[in-house]
Amino acid sequence: MSKKGEIHIIWNHVQMDGVSLWNTTRLLYDENPPLIPYRDVKPPPPILPEILSLPKVAGQAMKRGSLYHAVSDSLSTGQAFWDTKIIRQLKQEWNIPYNLLTSAVVAHGIFARHPKTKKLNLGLTVFFPFLKGRNRYGVIIVRVKRGSLQEIARQLQKKIPKPLVMWGNTATQAYAMERVPDAMFLRLMRYYRKQIDVLISNVPVGKKTISIDDVPVEVYCHTRGLSLPYYFLLMGTRDDIHCSYSSLFAQKEGFFKHPPV
Repeated sequence: MSKKGEIHIIWNHVQMDGVSLWNTTRLLYDENPPLIPYRDVKPPPPILPEILSLPKVAGQAMKRGSLYHAVSDSLSTGQAFWDTKIIRQLKQEWNIPYNLLTSAVVAHGIFARHPKTKKLNLGLTVFFPFLKGRNRYGVIIVRVKRGSLQEIARQLQKKIPKPLVMWGNTATQAYAMERVPDAMFLRLMRYYRKQIDVLISNVPVGKKTISIDDVPVEVYCHTRGLSLPYYFLLMGTRDDIHCSYSSLFAQKEGFFKHPPV
């Protein structure tokens, strides 16, 4: 809290996920009921999710990102505060889940930033309420082709796997990472990371505007280092999204200042 009007929190995903971080720090803020009250969910049956996910895991292992060849060594960061009125309107018109639509908004903006790119591998974070660890998120990879915002959103809607397959995919990858020799671990991590062009985290927070003593505040997240071309964190309340990005590409002023819809 060395800067007036700014609270700086440093944390690592090994310690906790974004939902846990919000729940831990929410006492700093005015009372704000959770946007999505996560309920306890029974864990999936053993082995079955891993078996069901094998075709997807095998196919995913062959996917490579499209943006790595052009990344720089410098880190760019930015943030924006989005009014969600138009996004909620499109959600109703197109009947597309909110988090998939916001992910499509990000992908649509990245395609505009990279006009020669035809496909993007999106890493989408998935919350598993039945896990007991501090980090209850996994990542699934979905490849989308260039198109309109609605076309990208429809692609995501069609390609999102069933919950059992999602968990099996994450568990299989974690199992593999735990059992490789130490000398192979970093090499395997680099291989996995180069599958993803844009990692997108959708974190639902409060139903009301985030505030401290009735003064509205903005919450952003930036990484100290980045091993992917892009990382986006979208922290959503009912009426707004706090959008943060970290990038290995230089960006013009105004990049993602407004949702590219």
